[in-house]
Amino acid sequence: MAYSTIIFDLDDTLYPPTSHIWDLISDRIHTYMIEQVGINPKNVSEVRNHYYKTYGTTLRGLFIHHDVDPRAYLDFVHDFPIVDQLQPDQKLTTMLNALPYEKVIFTNSDFKHANRILNILGIRDQFEKIVGIMDVFPYCKPMKEAFEIAFKKLGMKPGECIFVDDSIRNLDQGNASGLFTVLPNAEQTNQAKPHATIRNLTDLPQVLPCK
Repeated sequence: MAYSTIIFDLDDTLYPPTSHIWDLISDRIHTYMIEQVGINPKNVSEVRNHYYKTYGTTLRGLFIHHDVDPRAYLDFVHDFPIVDQLQPDQKLTTMLNALPYEKVIFTNSDFKHANRILNILGIRDQFEKIVGIMDVFPYCKPMKEAFEIAFKKLGMKPGECIFVDDSIRNLDQGNASGLFTVLPNAEQTNQAKPHATIRNLTDLPQVLPCK
């Protein structure tokens, strides 16, 4: 099969989890649920976990049950400085430059956050298109509908795409959609069934199928 495109997730995929950016986002989500939605602090972790497991993202659960404004939510949870957590990665840039594929982003974050991350990493010019959560809303990864909308927006067929994502749930749907899936930051404890696993994203060329 001929592959033409690599679809990358953003957070904890294009940068390592050790950057702790997701921890900062998580703290902002908790604060939003308490201060903006009025959820009891004692229950916020339980409610958030339920929404994530049931609806795919906390945002989708808050939208369904509390009618939150998605854009206001996304602006709030991404409102923190990240320059101390990230810096340009020359090895990543070199690896991306060498890939003989079109490169795009598909993320459960929004375009503004994705743009900021990519610019700080110094790789914004590597990606021709970004599909963020507002492009597929009210759906989100790992929902089948979100993937179908993303394919249409990207103008791509699943069988032509490689999908790199740190979420096992997203990879499972990627498999079901006909993508070639790759799990980055893989540990021996991961219970995932992607086509390939790598410890570091810069190792990606080693596991890619023939173009």
